[in-house]
Amino acid sequence: MTNVISYKYIWNLTFPVILSLVAQNLTNLIDTIFLGHVGEVELGASAIGGLLYFTFFIIGFGFSIGAQILISRRNGEKKYKEIGVIFEKTIICLMVIAVCIIIITTLLSPIVMKKYISSPKIFEATYQFLDYRIWGIFFAFINTAFRAFYIGVLKPKYLTYSAIIIALINIILDYFLIFGNGGFPKLGISGAAIASVIAEFSSVTFFIIISLNKKNITEYGLYKINRKVKGVISSILKLSVYVMIQSFISLSAWFIFFIIIERTGQHNLAISNILRSVYIFLLIPCWAYSTTINTLVSNLMGRGKMLDINLAIRKTIISCCVVTTIVLIPFIVFTQQVATLFTTDNLIILDSISPLRVIFSAMILAGISWNLFNVITGSGNTRASMIIEIITILFYLTYVYILAIYAKSSLTVVWTSEFIYFIVIGTLSALYLKFANWKKKAI
Repeated sequence: MTNVISYKYIWNLTFPVILSLVAQNLTNLIDTIFLGHVGEVELGASAIGGLLYFTFFIIGFGFSIGAQILISRRNGEKKYKEIGVIFEKTIICLMVIAVCIIIITTLLSPIVMKKYISSPKIFEATYQFLDYRIWGIFFAFINTAFRAFYIGVLKPKYLTYSAIIIALINIILDYFLIFGNGGFPKLGISGAAIASVIAEFSSVTFFIIISLNKKNITEYGLYKINRKVKGVISSILKLSVYVMIQSFISLSAWFIFFIIIERTGQHNLAISNILRSVYIFLLIPCWAYSTTINTLVSNLMGRGKMLDINLAIRKTIISCCVVTTIVLIPFIVFTQQVATLFTTDNLIILDSISPLRVIFSAMILAGISWNLFNVITGSGNTRASMIIEIITILFYLTYVYILAIYAKSSLTVVWTSEFIYFIVIGTLSALYLKFANWKKKAI
């Protein structure tokens, strides 16, 4: 790591993560665009099915964040050989978790979805999607382990290549499998799920090949099995368990949000799926910079450079806000055109414009709040970040339920809940960083 935390250095770390997230979310965006031209039911069902999948995925992702924090700290301490052990144990644990999730989802998801989804058509389409999509969790978890490794050792460029592979393969297969082009069967929403699973498998293949061929990987001791290093799994779990719970609760909240929206009507659900896709895409700079600050804080703490942490936080937030503003400008100017990408239904397009503008307004606040929140996570104080997330979600869901169900407010008003989320999580994070003794966390 450089001795000077500059804007250029922060950007060089963040840019590959941005590219990887763009490629990954382009896949979700294309899925939504394709399914929007299949039908309103498929568009709504893909929102619920996709969120349920990512709710399970985030468990493994949360585990990998714990590994990433630990790898970053060991990289800062220059204990390079321990990094390979951490990676190995992470893979093993994630595979066990993936198998458990597949079994539980196969057995229980139809029962749960039937209870909470009121439309029989949306339930059937959601079940068809998830029945295939859940098998991708195995490959997705392996990808998160490689992601933790490459970000932790400050070599995020390989994430970009992996994500491009996922995006290209998924988009090509969507074209063939959803619509039945090129002599392939017309599978509709099931085709979108199958395409995503194959794309994730392709990414795993890439990571394995590139890691085996990379000469300097040997210094980290990757792929050396049967090593006994005391306390590695327990160290990962101490960090990961709170991130896993926090992430699961966060994604579960958004799943509940869409269940609430579904109860207000199929039309609102279809609009909200468009909003979700645009929203996730716009959040890419915030996610990327929060990943950077997470890793920077852990590395700086490992090197004992506590005075550089405040500088890193300030410059990361400023850079994030600038990049987010630049990304927002074309979306603000061409709001209606953005909505037309997803559907030809004029009513859905017109009704999407106002809530889209609400989302645009929340972006800068997101950049500030998420970076502050990820400073806490990167420092290893994952229990504190979990508590902050739980408190925030309680405010968020209460606000959504009151507006959507009791007040029967418009969709635009309901989506102002994103302001509530970022205001609460940002305020609580800032208070913790100001008053808690968080810089002395040993991991």
